[in-house]
Amino acid sequence: MKLYINLFMLGLFPLYSNAETSVEEFCTSYSSALEYKKKKSSKNDFENDEENSKNNIKFLANVVFSPKSLVDFEVIKGFNSSQAQSESHSKIAFVNFPKIILTKQDKRELKIATKELNKSKKNIKKLGIVKKLKLMNSKESCLEITQANPEIISELENYSKIESKYTGIFEKSKNANTYGSYQKYKKFLLKNKWQILEEIKSENMISEIEKAQATEVLLISHSTSKGEMVDSEKRAIKVDLFEKMPASVNKVVLYNCYANKSLEKYNIKKLYYGFDTYYSISNEKFNYLLNDKVPLQSIRSLKRVF
Repeated sequence: MKLYINLFMLGLFPLYSNAETSVEEFCTSYSSALEYKKKKSSKNDFENDEENSKNNIKFLANVVFSPKSLVDFEVIKGFNSSQAQSESHSKIAFVNFPKIILTKQDKRELKIATKELNKSKKNIKKLGIVKKLKLMNSKESCLEITQANPEIISELENYSKIESKYTGIFEKSKNANTYGSYQKYKKFLLKNKWQILEEIKSENMISEIEKAQATEVLLISHSTSKGEMVDSEKRAIKVDLFEKMPASVNKVVLYNCYANKSLEKYNIKKLYYGFDTYYSISNEKFNYLLNDKVPLQSIRSLKRVF
């Protein structure tokens, strides 16, 4: 179901005039989105693939029982990595999540939004829309099916309007959940003797590292699909952060989605720094599901590089 419902999130419905989407507009957009999805996915990525079906079960089991197994780490050795480490050993962690807690008003709005969205989901299921979408493998078949079943467009359009209407509260709820989840794992970092700094602006990170005379630096951040990491105010972390890293630092650990892209964005491979850089990657077995993202639940995987 997820594959087909998410297709219209690629832009099947405009944001938003009050004009209804015509059958022609819908099928043009749908066929383009479907083609894009097919190109983005490899031959082994489809939901009916037997091996991936088995991995789906393993993935869910790991999420529940062993989330740290979903994430691996790779390392880029720095040119000073073979040198003896300093006797002093100070570790500093920057946790770049905004401190967001839902108010009573937020919770009321979220309850209303979720109720409306769930009602639309039930209608989509009741009308068998997903089964009909699966039969649309071309613009021609889309036109034929939607002309015979006009409820497809109207209900998907309604779903899209609800998501657009409540974008703000859904985003705020997601950020609040992220911050709440992090609080569960904070003790893990403290137990491993990390000095934790939250809500630090990116331009102040170097001075904090210098003040602590840190030998190890951990960055836990959100990042864009292009690898650009952001601080707790959602401002881009400057590209020269790693160039300015103090000489005391012998290890930097990146825990963020699209870390491979971050290596390119911040010239970490190209400039070859003096410190070792450990970066998170999704486990190869489950990457077709994670798509280079690393879940916060897997934060205990950091223990491998401490």
